[in-house]
Amino acid sequence: MFQKDTKALCLTESQGISPAFFNTHFGMLGNLDLPETNYLNVCFDYIHQNLVNDRLVWNPEDWEFSSYRDYFCGRKGKLLNRELARELGLIATF
Repeated sequence: MFQKDTKALCLTESQGISPAFFNTHFGMLGNLDLPETNYLNVCFDYIHQNLVNDRLVWNPEDWEFSSYRDYFCGRKGKLLNRELARELGLIATF
């Protein structure tokens, strides 16, 4: 049985943004033009900053099991797709 109360947050509401994807009579459209309000960016940042925000670590790279080390600290993890993250604008291209 599922619990009625949850701590889950709607990222679009808690971050004050509108949904990045929405349905229209033309089909599903995405709002990918504004990185600061892009739902993919909000989720990506939330995942990597959540442990810091919850005070489990001081820095996101301090959590051994986070993909943050792979994206930003040079660790060579094989369970992520860096090229796709670059294409989606989630990480900078150097």
